[in-house]
Amino acid sequence: MKKTKTMKEDVRIYVVCHKPTPLPKTPPFVPIQVGKGKPIPGVTMRDNIGDNIAAKNPNFCELTAQYWIWKNVQADVVGLCHYRRIPSFSGCLDGTFSDFSKSTLKRFGWTPQVIRGLLADHDILMPPCWPVFPPGEPGHIMTPYQFHAYEHRESDIAETLRVIHDLTPEMEGYAHQALCVDTTQCFGNICVMRKPLFDDYSAWLFKILFELERRIELPKNKEQARVFGFLSERLIMVWLAYAKDKLKARVWFARMIPLGEFDKKTITADCSVPAREAVPNPKLSVIIPVYNAEKYLPKCLQSVCTQCEENIEIICVDDESTDGSREILSRFAERDKRIRIIRQKNGGPGKARNRGIEEAKGEYLAFVDSDDWVDRFVWYRTLRKAERQNLDMVLFEPQDVISETGEQVSNEWNETRFPERCYAEPFTWRDIGRSPFDTCCYPHNRIIRKSFLGDRRFPEHHHYEDAAIHIDLLLSADRLGAFACPFYFYRIHRDSRVHASDTRVLDHLIILDDVAKLLHEKGLFEELQGPFLHFSALLLLRTYTLWPTPGCLASLQRWLRAKPQKAWAWQSAGPVARLTAHAILKGNTRFLANPYASPLAAVALALDNRSARKRARRAFKQWVPYGLMRRWLAERYGMVIDEPLMAYPGFFKRAKRMVKFSLPYGLVEAWKHADVATQVNGGSGIVSVFRRILRPRGK
Repeated sequence: MKKTKTMKEDVRIYVVCHKPTPLPKTPPFVPIQVGKGKPIPGVTMRDNIGDNIAAKNPNFCELTAQYWIWKNVQADVVGLCHYRRIPSFSGCLDGTFSDFSKSTLKRFGWTPQVIRGLLADHDILMPPCWPVFPPGEPGHIMTPYQFHAYEHRESDIAETLRVIHDLTPEMEGYAHQALCVDTTQCFGNICVMRKPLFDDYSAWLFKILFELERRIELPKNKEQARVFGFLSERLIMVWLAYAKDKLKARVWFARMIPLGEFDKKTITADCSVPAREAVPNPKLSVIIPVYNAEKYLPKCLQSVCTQCEENIEIICVDDESTDGSREILSRFAERDKRIRIIRQKNGGPGKARNRGIEEAKGEYLAFVDSDDWVDRFVWYRTLRKAERQNLDMVLFEPQDVISETGEQVSNEWNETRFPERCYAEPFTWRDIGRSPFDTCCYPHNRIIRKSFLGDRRFPEHHHYEDAAIHIDLLLSADRLGAFACPFYFYRIHRDSRVHASDTRVLDHLIILDDVAKLLHEKGLFEELQGPFLHFSALLLLRTYTLWPTPGCLASLQRWLRAKPQKAWAWQSAGPVARLTAHAILKGNTRFLANPYASPLAAVALALDNRSARKRARRAFKQWVPYGLMRRWLAERYGMVIDEPLMAYPGFFKRAKRMVKFSLPYGLVEAWKHADVATQVNGGSGIVSVFRRILRPRGK
């Protein structure tokens, strides 16, 4: 479909919003408010005037704006997008944006010039067409039909196919291919089309949806009630297939659709959650230990009370708070009757969680700390998966957030990193492809079936109560599930218990004793002794790092010399365990304070570290051409190796930079501490080689 241009086309892309938010207000974008809510300051366009279906917004979502554009707008090209999701028309692959400044508009091609340039060769501009898989389940590829049945109600998508058969049989073949065979889809009801095509698509879409509205019963859940918005995401692929085949429409797909991340309104202690009644038979019990958390508690409770999954109870165990936490709990409980407040004498988070477990009525349990918060879909997705696959426990990823700045920081320890099949089907600890001790032990990153938890409880008399019960649950579960995405936001701040630098860190030794006892009871100690001792060594190093005192060293030495630790196979458990045990027994505080100060330990620890191995593979396999590096070594240091070589201008400088900055961190650290390099084979071997490579010229 071609259009002869005699003048600049009138292009209008409507940006849908439903609340005050940053918006693009320069052409070709036109902000439009959907629904029948209060007017948004600065937004003059609404979809509740003229011929409209604004009253249907709770079920049709942004489609009420699409209907209004179809019926009321005259332009050459029209489009629809979300205020936080606009396709990158420039090809920029940045995944996020935070404003609509001139630089942002230029970066993503959100300008009339770029968009008109694309329209010169295309009739339809679409967001990326991505493989279809449930959020957090990479590799679980499925068709749009299967995806809708997985995430919503299969009866709705099945009835949609019947409506297509009854009303537009000429589209049935396209519907079967797009919904039941293909495994890619565009998401978000986002598109830019020439107006005749937009009208054709809208006429067909609303014909289907209005008939479907007559045939199906709306879901009671508020999130699932957006059924027609979800279905239209599938149906646009059907119409696109028809448009390309019959109308000869030229379609362009973006490579990225960046997500807007705007500053959020500060949450105060004022309760602003919706009023809700208590749930008699909750699916899930959310247990929140509360102790002097008035600064963070409102955000925590808001994230829990506004969950997409409404069939929950919220058990707040007040651990004898002395600040304003009690008053905040009471205000929230007045609005949301699902909140139950339980008060107890101060006993720590372990005791508070155990009290919550005893009071819980839900089939599943979840734990949230009072200074953290959760994604609004966390329990909707995890519960559906747990019920669908009959799981004992569902794991997901926590996201570390710096309390003072709000910055999200990466932490490899938090990532699930399981094989892809573990996200698609039930698994056990033997299927994860690595040590069970190399998994996140936080109680917050999971839901647990209460019957599976049984009589297990959190330790009440020491800190760091997470690890032992996590290992117990992981090794005992017959049916585990997982998501590879962060659903829990873990606040890191100076007062956090896990950063305490005092005698409490010696509770690490109690954890190790408990885990060892558990392994013996399950008959797994011999099988898992190597990974367990590696885990033990890392925990011992962390213990001394947090409390580097003679008293701490003496406690570690007494623990290692006692039974049964003395009989454990430290010398055959790998370099980390061997070096750590030896350093503790010999009182080598220099090693314990900084293991990388020893070249041999640096190499051992670096190569035993996942991220170091990853950097090393990248350095040698991708960044540094093998022959190039050999040639540079020969020319620069006289290390002649008879290999086919490749050369080009500037390769000496390039190779040196790659070797110096791309090798594993531990090896670089080993060279830096050259004063102790003679401890390793008199300075020869690998450490000597790397010292020679990295030595500045002339030394």
